[in-house]
Amino acid sequence: MERLTVLSWLGVVVIIIFAILYLNEPVEEVLLSFDTELADDPETVEYVLGVLDEHDARATFFFTGEFALRYPELTREISAAHEVACHTMTHPRLAEVNETQLWWELGECKRVVENITNTTVLGFRAPYNLVDERTFVFLPELEYVYDASTFENFGWFYPKPSVHEIPISALGPLPLEDHPLIITLKLGDFAFFLMRMDKDSRVSLVFHPRNVFARQGAFEYLVSRYADDDVAFVAHQDVLQPAYVNNAKRMTPEVWEGSPAEILGIEPSE
Repeated sequence: MERLTVLSWLGVVVIIIFAILYLNEPVEEVLLSFDTELADDPETVEYVLGVLDEHDARATFFFTGEFALRYPELTREISAAHEVACHTMTHPRLAEVNETQLWWELGECKRVVENITNTTVLGFRAPYNLVDERTFVFLPELEYVYDASTFENFGWFYPKPSVHEIPISALGPLPLEDHPLIITLKLGDFAFFLMRMDKDSRVSLVFHPRNVFARQGAFEYLVSRYADDDVAFVAHQDVLQPAYVNNAKRMTPEVWEGSPAEILGIEPSE
């Protein structure tokens, strides 16, 4: 009887192993994105750009308006090679601001980034990945095309999106961002095995430049490993249907009392 029990458990283990191998599909595309805030100084951002450039990797940078105003030349430099998107003007918790400030945080960030880079901004990511119903009401009205705030496997936690949603990947309850992702990468090759277990050929990862800079080895390993596997590095807008991109609009002019730089007291450092 004991031998039969052991054989039964061995059978279960074999089935699990085969199931995992079956589910382990190769990654074909990776979306690298960077929430770039005033706490990220140019040195940390330039480091990220250097690693991306070394591997010819395209990415998406979600800027706060504060960062873009403080470092306009660096923001323009990034827009020449990567997608630029918005992360609000001042990085507040959106649920804690009134509707007037929320509209300003979303709309003015888009206008600032578009004016500095001379591009049309399509995407938005909420600070702390906390997006509420009011935000989803405002996004299409402010000419945003997609949102990238939510985590995969956590759709029940968020309101129904009003724009195209590009979620951040997760391993079960573990979002693939900054600290959890860095910890996962300590598993080496097994980390990449795990990241393919959801049968999704596309993986979306999010970082903050300052955190990447503090753990350079892990980030360089991640990018080089994907490059060695011939995985395509794509920006968020690259996964949208062409019609979404081609029909995107810039912010319509509005009159605010004072420029954003005056309101926030920011002087460009360049």
